[in-house]
Amino acid sequence: MKEIFKSVAVFFEKESWPTNRIEGETACSMRFKGRHGEWTCVAQAYEEDRTFVFYSSCPVKASAETFPAVCELVSRLNYSMLCGNFEIGYLDGDIRFRTSIEMPGHDLEHLMIDRVVYNNVATMDMYLPAILDVVENAARPIDAISNALLVP
Repeated sequence: MKEIFKSVAVFFEKESWPTNRIEGETACSMRFKGRHGEWTCVAQAYEEDRTFVFYSSCPVKASAETFPAVCELVSRLNYSMLCGNFEIGYLDGDIRFRTSIEMPGHDLEHLMIDRVVYNNVATMDMYLPAILDVVENAARPIDAISNALLVP
């Protein structure tokens, strides 16, 4: 079987995404620019578990003041999420979206990586206006979600 990280590296090369290898890890980082902002992404391979995880790291963090509202926002967004989930770091207010796939006994194919990566960045881009509204404007989470869904 092919190594997960090698498959991931080939995927990003074929997709023309410049990446930076994270030293000492089976991971790389890259920048993504969506319609609503730009952020850092991390592609992580867990070879022993045959798992690929992709993260979009939100360009803003929750402050102590906005933390409760961002937690509510994350909970509301995750409630009906089919693939992936938003996370918030309790210590640093880091907000990210995570998608993943396990491939025990199988090779990770280009299309599988495509779904994990592009569903991730599309979801972050769709809800980034809501996150920014809560963090920067102290908007109510339910209003921020409704407003974000109206943004073209």
